[in-house]
Amino acid sequence: MFPAMKTLFLFALCFTLSQSADWDIFTFTQEWPTTVCVQGEQEHHKCVIPDGVSTWSIHGLWPTKYGTEGPTECRQVPFDANVIKNITSELSKFWANMYADTSDTSFWEHEWTKHGTCAMDLPATATEYLYFRKALDVMKGLDATILLNNKNIMPSDTKVYNVSQLETAIQDQIGVVPRIECAYDQKTRKHLVYEVEICLSKTFKPISCDQSKRYVRHHHHYNPNESNGSSGSSKYNSNCPHDGFLYPPIPKSRDIIG
Repeated sequence: MFPAMKTLFLFALCFTLSQSADWDIFTFTQEWPTTVCVQGEQEHHKCVIPDGVSTWSIHGLWPTKYGTEGPTECRQVPFDANVIKNITSELSKFWANMYADTSDTSFWEHEWTKHGTCAMDLPATATEYLYFRKALDVMKGLDATILLNNKNIMPSDTKVYNVSQLETAIQDQIGVVPRIECAYDQKTRKHLVYEVEICLSKTFKPISCDQSKRYVRHHHHYNPNESNGSSGSSKYNSNCPHDGFLYPPIPKSRDIIG
């Protein structure tokens, strides 16, 4: 590299890394694959749950400022699939793209561009690789499948759960209350558990979400007025209905939906 070009590159790199996003906590969000596909179909996506996916899947690790949804898209650092090549198989299992009408890496690119670039001021998430590696490591300790199974909350076609059951089950094990979100299946007119959000400090310790008040959805928008209203039993204003929701099993058939 010519000296002038090298100087310009280093200046640009330092300028990029010196920008500091204003945020307080991480929101670590997991999504239930069956509900993702129900939502995807309603949003006109072709959806398929990959064969290797049998648990809750990472939706994202989102820097969050108290009282807001953001910040987002904090730096112009392009996604590079080659950077995470050696963890792609792990990401495909625990951070799966279930929209078959998009590229394999499009979900990861979206999450990096929108959220990962805001986490770069922390050493633990300072690069694309570190960001995705850290999310996978966090998942190992906060996997909602394990946390719920430990309290006998299992997927079922018929059993109805309520928000307080899931909140208490997870709180008993990690010490803080998660936020539980639901989606509405327009075909069956049933409410389905959709996301589990766990708030984390910048040292990746579970902390209370009660200051974040992130009531705006990041991706899939759900109107609780389509249901019987949001649950008054939830500490964090869950949109799940008063009379409960389903936690449907992952279908055995992995054919494309939608």
